Amino acid sequence: MPSPDRRILLLMPPRRRDQVFPPHVMARLGELGEAIVPDGDTAALAAALPDLLPTADACVTGWGAPLLRDDLLDRAPRLRPMALSSG
Repeated sequence: MPSPDRRILLLMPPRRRDQVFPPHVMARLGELGEAIVPDGDTAALAAALPDLLPTADACVTGWGAPLLRDDLLDRAPRLRPMALSSG
């Protein structure tokens, strides 16, 4: 059962995300916590970061992810593990 208070932010455009994270991997991610999976291209993901990043406990990025600037990371006190994925 996922931890309801663990939020895992997945920052990749949908096309890349679907290549790297097939359905069975997405299901496993959902078992670890609430998977936050925003849609949109890199610019749309970047625009959503100020609202999403402060609520995340973990963040998975990959090709096409927006830049995680210091000023955004400073406003994300819950954020601990960060991972870079590729495939």
